[in-house]
Amino acid sequence: MYTLETIAQILDTELLDAQGKEQNKIDDFEYQMLHVHSKSTAFISISETSWKQYLKKSKVMKDGNAQIPQDVSEIGLIITETYVEDLKHQIPQIVVKNAIKAMKRLALHIRKHYHNPVIALTGSMGKSSTRLMLSAALQPYQVQQNRGNSNTRSAIYLHMCKLASNPDIAVFETSLNALNNRGNMAEVLKPQIAIVTGIGSAHLSTIGSTEEIVAFKSRIFAGLNQEGIAIYNGDTLHQDKLKQAASTYTKHVYCYSTKDATADTYTTQIKPVKKAVEVTTNDGYQFEVPSVSKGMVENALAVLLTLKHLGVDVSHQLKQLAQTQLFKKVLEFRPVKSKNEEATVLDDTHNASLPAMLNAIDAFNSQAPFFKGHKVIALGQISDLGEQTDRVHAELVPDLEQSEADYILCMDQPLRKVVNKVKGKHITWYHNKDLMLKDLCYLINQDALVLMKSSVTQTEFPKVASQLQNALLHYERSGKDGKHFEAAVRQGRAYLIYNLETNQIETQSNRYGSATIEGLAPIIYYLDAKQRKAKNDTITLKQWPTNNQTYYEGMKISWDELVEAMTDTPHPSLVYQLAHELYPTHQARKHYVQQLIKELKLSDSVAINLTGRFRMKERQTFSVDDLLALWVYGQNQLFDNAKKGVVIGEYGRHGILKIDHSVIIFTGFESDDAAKAYVTS
Repeated sequence: MYTLETIAQILDTELLDAQGKEQNKIDDFEYQMLHVHSKSTAFISISETSWKQYLKKSKVMKDGNAQIPQDVSEIGLIITETYVEDLKHQIPQIVVKNAIKAMKRLALHIRKHYHNPVIALTGSMGKSSTRLMLSAALQPYQVQQNRGNSNTRSAIYLHMCKLASNPDIAVFETSLNALNNRGNMAEVLKPQIAIVTGIGSAHLSTIGSTEEIVAFKSRIFAGLNQEGIAIYNGDTLHQDKLKQAASTYTKHVYCYSTKDATADTYTTQIKPVKKAVEVTTNDGYQFEVPSVSKGMVENALAVLLTLKHLGVDVSHQLKQLAQTQLFKKVLEFRPVKSKNEEATVLDDTHNASLPAMLNAIDAFNSQAPFFKGHKVIALGQISDLGEQTDRVHAELVPDLEQSEADYILCMDQPLRKVVNKVKGKHITWYHNKDLMLKDLCYLINQDALVLMKSSVTQTEFPKVASQLQNALLHYERSGKDGKHFEAAVRQGRAYLIYNLETNQIETQSNRYGSATIEGLAPIIYYLDAKQRKAKNDTITLKQWPTNNQTYYEGMKISWDELVEAMTDTPHPSLVYQLAHELYPTHQARKHYVQQLIKELKLSDSVAINLTGRFRMKERQTFSVDDLLALWVYGQNQLFDNAKKGVVIGEYGRHGILKIDHSVIIFTGFESDDAAKAYVTS
């Protein structure tokens, strides 16, 4: 038991404002005031200066003393660097030079006198889920574990202090931060059992390779003595290096696997059921895992091995696994509803590494047979990969090609190359979340299953997941069901009629639903060409991917003919050629287009590819308002041709036409005449 007096003795300092309270018990510690709710809790008040020095960066936790309310009463002790004045109630205080160093000192003392089992675990993926499952399986034992996913060096010192309550078992999740060159926290924790759940591609922006990652992660075994238990995942990268590292510290090294029959514990059957998995192991254990992830099955095997070495009733404790409350957005099933349909999202947007993303796709595949609607995979990027970004994302290609998805939707630049490599799938890349969200709403039908997976940083994809339910409720279907992109064209039919005499929009229809599946590139190049000095050159058509018998390499065409071709659904080879004539490099073209989009505040998906043509793999769109902005910008050039305007589009007709004293701006019409009829009628 720890009292105010013993804590003061450990810290070798004076106890203030504690007359008659010296023997009051302290069995908990916090450094965030929002978690202090008891007179048996000590608040470690760390100054902003100390946090900065410790963390080596400016963004820090709020100054400890500033967190303390003046009228605080439900608190047992304040350990502070500066005496806290003017408290309404007299609270015992201990003043130290550095609160972080004081916390470390307490942590080391308390750990030294704690004699129940300590389990430490780490991994590129699965460490939080394994900890939660282990803690659930150990009920009703009192288990001390990390709060949330607080697993850095400072959080571990705090949780070591919490061992003052003498829990039956302590489970410490440790991040790479706690195992790096600043000092190996495993040597401080001194666990009886150390677990590595897996090695993956996380941290590659700061660490050069997975070989370096395994070197850091395997340092967790350094805290073991020769009688300690080392447990590692036999299905992960570099599992041989994990075994080798563990063997240098202990003779008790155990492996688990979902496929290797030489492992100490392995699965003999993994049976998917709806929203769960039933597992049977080589040693006769049968249990249900409260997830559909193969990775979660691996985590459950780590739990099983751990239970064996804790000397508990394994069969009884395994029954508790099904009650595990996993983190939100960790392969979490949640219903989504539109006005007429109900579907299921498998939300795994808590974070992403390559193994975790492959694991999510595998989980999706296992659940696909249980759902009758569309099977959709929606992905955002894996972040924090540095120079390894393209290589790591490319490893998704085979699994996406072999997936059970009817539709695959991807956003973020690293996935654009992935989309172009995937064969035999209805797969599309999106420049922004809003267009992806709109298409998801169309694709989600009754009893659909949608996997949503991404990192949480450097991407807006998690917003797609969080906004999906609200978007579905407000999504208006056309009443017809058809092919995805055909429906997008049909629903995007819209027009504006602008009166040149009154300078007003006099009629409009479906203005805010206007959309296409093609891009504005031909009109953008046309305006640029018309604003430049005219040429008298004869152009010789180069070899382009779209050359055919009509537009072939070597064909001669005048500059004026080439430019004017842009006004009436130009052949892609001509668009390629005009872009080649206008811009010295591909980057120069992109820069011009992006600058014009920014200047005119166009939708950022109006010109995704060079020609503007429809490609299933590159989702682009524009609206009548985008056309309106282009007309305002270049109306003199737009009407400087026999057609008095421009019309493009093979999937619906979209354009700007001047008819007498009116201008009609439209998307998705069947023909030019159909658009003109709205003005002349």
